[in-house]
Amino acid sequence: TIDMVTSRMIEDSGWPYWYLVSGTCLVATAACLLFIYVSKTAWPEQKDMKWVIARSLLESLHWHSTILAVIIGAAPGDVAALTSVDIIAAAFFGLIFLRETINYLHFIALFLSAVGAIFISQPEFLFGSDGHENHLGSVLALLSGFFQAASFICARKSQHISVAILTFFSLLLAVFMSLLPPLLPMVHSAGGQPVVAEPLKAVALLLILLLLSTLSIALP
Repeated sequence: TIDMVTSRMIEDSGWPYWYLVSGTCLVATAACLLFIYVSKTAWPEQKDMKWVIARSLLESLHWHSTILAVIIGAAPGDVAALTSVDIIAAAFFGLIFLRETINYLHFIALFLSAVGAIFISQPEFLFGSDGHENHLGSVLALLSGFFQAASFICARKSQHISVAILTFFSLLLAVFMSLLPPLLPMVHSAGGQPVVAEPLKAVALLLILLLLSTLSIALP
């Protein structure tokens, strides 16, 4: 949630948020690669690369969808609630791909999560329309939940791989993924003038984004 609120504040203040994120991830990628080299961390075998790449892609899609939903106008609280659909999706993905069992407690949790998501998103066919809904933001938040649930499956398959390796690939992919949102018509693409005018503030924002981005990628 802190990450979502911070992104909205930076974007609303006219700073080139997505380019700052891309630069931040580039710095973090270099630092992570240096750590891997110094610590002599073993690289994954070729047969494991599909899970590493899939996990990195799904985590990146999850994070970018969440932040984009907030930036285009969805309330951070609503986005956080809607992404909780990952509980439902993860249970069924686990049943399908990991052969995990589902008991009555799981179904109760799934039902409550679904009800909560419905009340948060308030679909028009149930609640009517007051003209203030951000449907695209709601869709992105729901998709984010599914992306995160799918990444959990990949995480289970890649649990024997070093966190440093997984973080490196996630950060590397985020460098390029963060350059895509400014190309979308609903995203305000700010120039680099604020960075040139206030370099110290830009460095401070980079450090904040570096901390938040690294934590959001490494902790899951």
